[in-house]
Amino acid sequence: MNTEKYYEMEKTISHLYPTGTSTTKDRNNYLSMKKTYKEELRKIEERFKQDAFEELDLQNHPKKEVLYRYAYDRGHSGGYGDIFSELEDIVLLLKELNK
Repeated sequence: MNTEKYYEMEKTISHLYPTGTSTTKDRNNYLSMKKTYKEELRKIEERFKQDAFEELDLQNHPKKEVLYRYAYDRGHSGGYGDIFSELEDIVLLLKELNK
């Protein structure tokens, strides 16, 4: 899976992430921008997750969310590529166990 497109998607919303605040008005704007940024980032992360499920044929797996959370916990510090790699390893393990 080419995870580069998700990093590119994140770059397109980087302008939404607020910087600094000095007045109440600025603070309200800061909080609003931060909320918008987080919502957009969640959409990107959800798209990545759904694409990963599809590529690994997990769309209908009853425990796909549990598997993803485990992969995320192990790989999120390294980014989308590491999360996908962890998820891929889990899928390979499941296939071996089901032989």
